Amino acid sequence: MSELAIGVTFSSTVISGVFAAHVLRQYIGRRKLHQLAWSLGLVMYSLAALAELLSEVLGWSTGLYRFYYALAPSLVAVLGLGSLFLVMDRKFGYAFAAYTVILFAAFLYVIMTTDVNTAAFVPNTIVGGNGWPSGSAVRTFSPLFTIPGAILLIGIAAYSYWKGRQWFNLFIGLGALVVAAGGAMSRLNVPAALYASEFIGIAMMYIGFIKSVEVISGRETRAVVPAKPIGGGS
Repeated sequence: MSELAIGVTFSSTVISGVFAAHVLRQYIGRRKLHQLAWSLGLVMYSLAALAELLSEVLGWSTGLYRFYYALAPSLVAVLGLGSLFLVMDRKFGYAFAAYTVILFAAFLYVIMTTDVNTAAFVPNTIVGGNGWPSGSAVRTFSPLFTIPGAILLIGIAAYSYWKGRQWFNLFIGLGALVVAAGGAMSRLNVPAALYASEFIGIAMMYIGFIKSVEVISGRETRAVVPAKPIGGGS
């Protein structure tokens, strides 16, 4: 059990949970589809981070591992869906939402009906997809979520930055890129490195989100406050 890994996974759980609550509060007030998708994806992120925290404290169990593996790849697609709803016509968002829901249903079925390889639950190592038997269909689902989701999440943030030159879009895109790079960290078998990338990435995305809210709120305030007549006056 690594105190560093516990501290980082705890931090990721908290910051993603706060981030999710922030976006959900926006959705309740404005009812935008991109806010709904992002809040759902961030709740999934927080729960996946919590599963990692529990695995460091208590060790993996088959139930915890199934729960974690169902969330980890699919949340990327849900976050990407939020970005898609933000910039594209709704019909594209609905199409990708249908793709994600159908794929997740099949993914969940395979997860629940496949035996877990508990021999892979070795302390202070990253289990990743090794908890599934070699050649299992479960592992083939992961890129079907992560590749299109990451392309949407990072690509749309990059496009938004190129179009508006607002640094918060760059922060969101780079944060998503850091999170995506966390998958590569699993191959190094260094839990702290994987968990650090997840924490740094979500923190960068949250900073970018907060700044975007400030910028948008400022624009809306200027739009509703009448300008004073030229030359002053009250």
